[in-house]
Amino acid sequence: MDVGINKVVLIGNGFDLAHGFPTSYNQFMLDYLKKRLIANWGTQRGNNEEDIFKFHFEKKFSDVAQKDLDNYHNLQTLLTNLKRANISIYGEIDFANSLLGACSRQWVDIEEIYYRELLKISLILNEDEQSKQLTKLNQALLTIKKALIEYLSSLQLNVDNHSRPFLEICQFIEQPLNNNSFSKHFNINIAKNVRTANEIENIMLVNFNYTTTPQFYQDALENVNSLNIRSTNIHGKLSLQDAIFGYGDDFSEEYKKLENANIESLLVNMKTSWYSKTSRYHELINFINSQPYHVLIMGHSCGLSDRTLLNSIFENDNCMDIEILFHEKEPGNDDHFSKSLNISRHFSDKQKFRYRIIPRDKSFKMPQFI
Repeated sequence: MDVGINKVVLIGNGFDLAHGFPTSYNQFMLDYLKKRLIANWGTQRGNNEEDIFKFHFEKKFSDVAQKDLDNYHNLQTLLTNLKRANISIYGEIDFANSLLGACSRQWVDIEEIYYRELLKISLILNEDEQSKQLTKLNQALLTIKKALIEYLSSLQLNVDNHSRPFLEICQFIEQPLNNNSFSKHFNINIAKNVRTANEIENIMLVNFNYTTTPQFYQDALENVNSLNIRSTNIHGKLSLQDAIFGYGDDFSEEYKKLENANIESLLVNMKTSWYSKTSRYHELINFINSQPYHVLIMGHSCGLSDRTLLNSIFENDNCMDIEILFHEKEPGNDDHFSKSLNISRHFSDKQKFRYRIIPRDKSFKMPQFI
C-alpha cells in the first residue's frame, strides 16, 4: 500500500531571533533587571517581596541616571557599569544567584538552571528545610514566568511577508523531499511503500515559542498554495495559565529519583505533567503516528529541556529523516555540529540517529531578516 509523506517543522527561539525579534532569555533578563532597578529607584535597598533579586547601593541611586540604562545593550555591560557605580545585585536564593552568574557569562538558560537547583534541593535530608527551599524556588520560577509573559506580550512582532527571507522560509516549509535523503537503509518496510511525489501531503508547524510568528507563514502558505498545514503552540501561548515553563527530561535517572521521592512540589514544573492539560500533545502524537514524515528544524537548539517531546518525534518509526537549518554566525562557523550533538542525545538507538540526520554538506542556512 502506497503512503504519502508528512512534514513536521520544529520551531524554536532561534526562529524568532532570525526575524530580529528580541526574544532570547538574555534579552529578557536584560529588560527584567533594568525594570527592577527602576522600580527600586531612590531607595537605599530594594526590598520588594516579589523580587528574586535585591539591590544594595553604596551611594545614592540618583547618582546613576536612569537614562544611562538605555545605553546598556547587553547583560555584561549592564552588570559592569552597575558595579562601577557601587550598586550590588544579589539573589536571596541560589537560583537567583545562578541566574546572575549566567547573566555575567552572556548565556542564560532559565529552565536548565531551575532544574539544577531543583536537583540540589531534592538531596536535602531535613524535610522542613527542603519544603521551605522548594517553595522559594518554585515561587521564584513563577515570578520569572510572569515577567517573561509580560515582556513578550509587550513586543510588537511584525513580519514583512514580501521580503526575501520570508519567501525563502516559506519555500523551506513547503518544498518536497529529496527522496535520496530518506533513511531507507534503516526503515525499509516503510520506505519501500513511500509514494514518489512532488508534494508533501500534510504539514504541522510545532512552535516551541510562546509567540505566534509561525502563523504568518501558515496564513501565507494556505492562501497561496492551498496547503494542508496546521500549527500548534506546543508550550502554550502568552498567558500564565496556558504557558508551559519548566523542564522536560523524564528519561534521566535524576528524574526517576524525583518521581520516587513522592513530593509533588519536585514535579510541579516538569513539562511532562503540563502536557496533559490540553490536547496539543495528543494532536502532535496522532500526527506523527499517522504516516511517515520528514523533520525540519528551524531555530530549535534541541536541548535536554525538551527531551521528552523530541524523543517521541525523532525515534518514532515514522520519522524518515531530520534536516537542520543551521545558523551561520560567520563564514565557516555555524551550529550544525552542536545541534547534531544535541539531537543525538534524544536517541537511545544511535544507529537511527546516524541514518536520519541529514549531513552538513546537504543542509542549508536559516534565512535571516537581520
